[in-house]
Amino acid sequence: MARWPLLLAVIAGLVPVALAGALAAGNERARPASARAAKGAVKLVTPRGKPLRGDWQGWADRALVPTVVGRVRVRLQRCPARPAAAGCVYTRRPRTVFLRPRLRDPRGVLLHELGHVYDLTVMNNRDRGVFRRLMKRRAARWWKGARPLAEQFAEAYSWCARYARIVSIARYSSYGYRPSARQHKQICKLVRRAAVDRRAAKRPADVPVVTRPHPPPPPPPSSAPGVVPGDPQRDPGPGPTPTPTPTPGVGPVPLPVPTPTSPLPLP
Repeated sequence: MARWPLLLAVIAGLVPVALAGALAAGNERARPASARAAKGAVKLVTPRGKPLRGDWQGWADRALVPTVVGRVRVRLQRCPARPAAAGCVYTRRPRTVFLRPRLRDPRGVLLHELGHVYDLTVMNNRDRGVFRRLMKRRAARWWKGARPLAEQFAEAYSWCARYARIVSIARYSSYGYRPSARQHKQICKLVRRAAVDRRAAKRPADVPVVTRPHPPPPPPPSSAPGVVPGDPQRDPGPGPTPTPTPTPGVGPVPLPVPTPTSPLPLP
């Protein structure tokens, strides 16, 4: 048996953290001692605990949804035992995120991993049940099948963190995550509500080994005025899509191979 704990895909844990008093004065107000997530609450650090350089912290700070409270260590290296994965988190080290160097979509991958952290440390089973219903997959299990709901949630978190609204993201998302504009809005609302849910967080049971394939081409930058992902009138698209490199299957979980599709405006 591998010495590493079970791997969570890319595409990251927080046990409820007691804050030792009020935060610094200024624009940031004190949070309740039981807070698990809040806007701009995560602090990305190096393995030695120093602030992480580069764009990473800014991407987390600008997330449109709450992030976990406290430190998350980021290792800019390939995942141990899973070098093909774009990123990963291990269940016994839920506050350590591995990100493969030279990612094509580093922002999306980081936020996907932080979505796994959010799932493991903020969400409870009632929250997961709501997500299951919103995705219209009532019979699906969280970590089973070709399109695990856990992976779709992490992908949903990444999109909610970047975009307040969408049209169609079929060309950009992975794990078969194809929400309508209405579903996207409802899921983002669920993520925000989970941050203030008084029910205790609970990790999903029976977490299997899951590896994410290479990420799709990045969407248009969220800072572009008026750009809505998937809108054929305002979204120029990512250009030619390279042939994806399949990731070797892991255990009983088959990996989906992204298939380029043409975006269609949703009613």
